Amino acid sequence: METLQKQLGDARHNSGLLQGRLDAVEATSVAHQRELAELRQKLTDNAERGNAPKERSKAVRRSSGPRSHASLASHDRFATAS
Repeated sequence: METLQKQLGDARHNSGLLQGRLDAVEATSVAHQRELAELRQKLTDNAERGNAPKERSKAVRRSSGPRSHASLASHDRFATAS
């Protein structure tokens, strides 16, 4: 009986951890959705005013300075396996 109670306690603990992770992912998703909506609205507003953003040249992109390790790491999770 004690073994089952310990397993139940462990399962509840793990469930709580997973719920916390899910809550964090949901909050991040909502924040990303809001940011995307704002950017879409800005793009629409600029297009309506004829102020569409001009594409930067590759030379400018390359010279924009070094990226931080955190910035590079955030892109790694979106990389596809070859």
